[in-house]
Amino acid sequence: MKILLMPPLISLVKDTPSIPDLGLGYLAASLIKKGLSVQILGWNMNPSREAFQRYLGEYQPNMVGIKVFTKDLRATAETIAIIDSADPNISVVIGGPHPSAEAPERIMEDLRCDFAFQGEAETGLPRLVEVLASPGILGRPMELSREDCKEIPGLVWRKGEDILSNPKSFVRDLDSLGFPPWELMKPEDHFSPLIGERRRGHEAPIILTRGCPGNCIFCSAFHINGKTVRSRSSEDFIAEIQLLYERYGVRQFVIADNCFTHHRKMLKEVCNFLIKLNLDILFDCVSYNNLRNLDMETLPLLKKAGCTLINMGIESGSERIRQSLGKHSTLDQVKKKVALIRNHGIKVRAFFMIGFPGETRLDIKDSFRFARSLRIEDAHFEICFPLPGSMVYRYVRDKYNIDHIPWADFDIYRSPYPASELSSGALHRILRKFQLAEALKSRDIRQIIRSAYDFLHSFF
Repeated sequence: MKILLMPPLISLVKDTPSIPDLGLGYLAASLIKKGLSVQILGWNMNPSREAFQRYLGEYQPNMVGIKVFTKDLRATAETIAIIDSADPNISVVIGGPHPSAEAPERIMEDLRCDFAFQGEAETGLPRLVEVLASPGILGRPMELSREDCKEIPGLVWRKGEDILSNPKSFVRDLDSLGFPPWELMKPEDHFSPLIGERRRGHEAPIILTRGCPGNCIFCSAFHINGKTVRSRSSEDFIAEIQLLYERYGVRQFVIADNCFTHHRKMLKEVCNFLIKLNLDILFDCVSYNNLRNLDMETLPLLKKAGCTLINMGIESGSERIRQSLGKHSTLDQVKKKVALIRNHGIKVRAFFMIGFPGETRLDIKDSFRFARSLRIEDAHFEICFPLPGSMVYRYVRDKYNIDHIPWADFDIYRSPYPASELSSGALHRILRKFQLAEALKSRDIRQIIRSAYDFLHSFF
């Protein structure tokens, strides 16, 4: 069998990433181990509809796997329609954040796919391919019984008019996954600028852990990777960095997992490995959880190892709202931590949201005021999105007495279902006004023009 892995057709998607997709990469690795032919149509590739149809005709995949974010549901539906028109015998499988958090029946109702996976699919997808390749099965996925699929974790499938599903499973030994096939998603073909100093060379994402123990009400990431933090060995992690450095010319790394700083011992071990190797690299990382592991001992190690930027999920500058979000640190503690990080020569990018349940204009002003008080390189604001599987989503459904949100037509800036006390239109205008004010401070002409356009557009 030949398999194509991809996001929805890029021309149909807004706000696309610009680095290789690790999720697709790990899935490709699991299939290649089974001797299967795999191609990745990544975020950096943007064929027209006609070019995509030609590609399908040339490669002739038996299966297309599509990674689906909630915001991309319409784009996914249109991509599936293109695949079906090119060859109705191609099996379509979806996975990723949206199907992992949504109810199985809703997934299959919203999208005309043959299969879906919930949670991690590195174990399940190769097993599904094996079942589909069995004599008498290929080309007839609607005839798969529970007996056929009982050993495929996380699978959602159709049996006649019924929707069947299996429990999720999570990979315990992350080292067993191997490295993504970087030859299929070459870092040299991608570009995403980091804040601050740059090294000559390319950029690539990498992860140390999976899972997040957080209880943030706006997040549904635990549906994908679970709440237990599992870690690669430091040796395996460093070996992939060396591979990317030596073979692919990577000099900048995006450490993309939420819990890179979660295990203090592992964090120190990785930093000491990098310091000993003395590679000419830079990296940024995320510390949404366990800020206590960023201190006078670990921050000098991070800086010496090459860390230039730490991403922090602060979310709100209102103590009242932060408590409702499940955040345990106080704003004073956050401010001191940010200052400590910056005193060690590491930049900070902070993520905030507005539009939380019960939030008022005063709370939003507190967030803007707090963000400015940090004097950091980048404070990024967005409107709280009611992701399927999150507590905010349940709150919105209860507040408006609705069964579900029609995701294919959903626009957070014009949603009739705001979680906060303000309308979606008011939130949109407040956000764009803040962004315009920050752009004017930066004196970046291109940013000012773009922010001014967005601000004016928020009124229509």
